[in-house]
Amino acid sequence: MSIRLGMHADNWRGQSGNFNDAVVSAVKYDLKYLEAGTVYGYYFVSSLGYDPSLSILDNPYPIKRLLDKNGLKLSMLDASFPIF
Repeated sequence: MSIRLGMHADNWRGQSGNFNDAVVSAVKYDLKYLEAGTVYGYYFVSSLGYDPSLSILDNPYPIKRLLDKNGLKLSMLDASFPIF
């Protein structure tokens, strides 16, 4: 078994980056896995493109297509609350 590196998209919060910025960086550094932070509802800063969190209310297919197009897999959803 080998170690496979990934990263959390939340690393781009400090740079006012969005989820797409995290995807671009993961590709740049040849990572294969990306973890996404989630929010329930809509965080207004995300809507402006300054936060990498994803809303669990959004359609997941565009995110899946973005990850597939860039050769990435979603390793985990980071939820600070029950999502059921």
